[in-house]
Amino acid sequence: MGGIGLAILGVALIVLVLRMLLTQAVARDVEATQTQAELAEVI
Repeated sequence: MGGIGLAILGVALIVLVLRMLLTQAVARDVEATQTQAELAEVI
């Protein structure tokens, strides 16, 4: 039983980390798009 609980906890931790990375990637993509739009205005 302990091994199953530990496996579930490990999977939950991996999912949490992946969700955080996805959120960070989306935020960075939005920032890059805004920067590109600003550069387009300058040029």
